[in-house]
Amino acid sequence: DEPIVVRAVSVQHPKKVIDAQWPAAPRDFDVFLYPDGLEALPVPVASARFNVDGASAIQTFDTDDHPRPTRYVRFQWRTNHGNPTFVCLY
Repeated sequence: DEPIVVRAVSVQHPKKVIDAQWPAAPRDFDVFLYPDGLEALPVPVASARFNVDGASAIQTFDTDDHPRPTRYVRFQWRTNHGNPTFVCLY
């Protein structure tokens, strides 16, 4: 329950060549921190794109430099690779 300093985030989804559900893989997303609690305004720290054709099923994205510890991190999925119903994340 200790706060953490977020320097990077990782997203995982099976590669396109082995997963029939690849259209549900995340694509564009944002990451927010809540260093002052959930009632305070979130601090945006990353906007990134997961590549379902990437070299690895696990992709790591650096965050903007934000040295304040937080207990709360939010991912906001903006797009996936074509599934109209949901985003699938591992």
